[in-house]
Amino acid sequence: MRLFVVAGIAFAVLSTPASSRPLPTAYASPSWSPDGRELVFLSARGPKGGIVVARPDGTNRHRLVRASIPTQVVWSPAGDRIAYVADDGLSVIGSGGMAQWTVSPAGDPAWSADGDKLAFAGGEEGPIQVVSADGSRRSQVTSGAFDHSPSWAPDGRQLVFARATRAGGAESLYVVTADGTGLRALGLRGDAPIWSPDGRSIAFWRRTPYGFEAAVASADGASVRSLTRTRPAFSSPLRWSGDSRRLLFSLCPGLGACHVDVADVATGAVRTLATGDEAVWAPDGARVAFAARRRCRSAGIFVMDAAGRHVNRLTPCR
Repeated sequence: MRLFVVAGIAFAVLSTPASSRPLPTAYASPSWSPDGRELVFLSARGPKGGIVVARPDGTNRHRLVRASIPTQVVWSPAGDRIAYVADDGLSVIGSGGMAQWTVSPAGDPAWSADGDKLAFAGGEEGPIQVVSADGSRRSQVTSGAFDHSPSWAPDGRQLVFARATRAGGAESLYVVTADGTGLRALGLRGDAPIWSPDGRSIAFWRRTPYGFEAAVASADGASVRSLTRTRPAFSSPLRWSGDSRRLLFSLCPGLGACHVDVADVATGAVRTLATGDEAVWAPDGARVAFAARRRCRSAGIFVMDAAGRHVNRLTPCR
């Protein structure tokens, strides 16, 4: 089970209008710069697209680089590089837009906390590989053909990832050291694991007989608890706040729009902030960026405060 994107680029790329009217530009996959002063995100009109940067108030919006069928983008914690996935694989560019290196085919990029290394899934899904930020010292750390969704422990010594035994099969969570040794199963069935910044917990989408629910497990997999009821699908990975106390996520009903929720990890209290998905915390935890349609033909990028107020659109409505 891979990510089910509703308001994002996948919809813009795969949809074909009945008329000859051109598709509107859609925006998706926001990612904050480490200083919180800018956001990078994807733009696409059919197969044509690019990587775009803007300030949180929508000013100084400009394209860094063209990209065909872009699907993912993430800013390095070091601030000097941006990784994105398009039809030619995984590319890394400087934060000013200068191309640096490309790995093809590849996807699911995940930066280490210090920005020195990048983990990714090779091929269409697996195995998991690790490369230095400058493109050197590339190594394979797992052997599964359907390994995907790597996430770094905050100390950079281990990775958690999802493994399926066949295409479209149910995933289980595993941990491996960054040099490829010490592989172990966590005994958890689910997808899109994310290690907490304090290193104590792993959030993931837990598989149930009826769909998925947001869950949190101890880093060793010994204890696990659910935060939400089961829903048919999810649209993006869960996102930890910097203090490891809150989680952002998007749940999708069988019909209708996905919505951005925030959960207090200690109490389990969940509340809805907005309609949309692909929500990500600002580095200071005071703002949230997300993708949504909001009465437009295609998805746009928005920023709101952590309480769901003062919503600002960064991209034009088309």
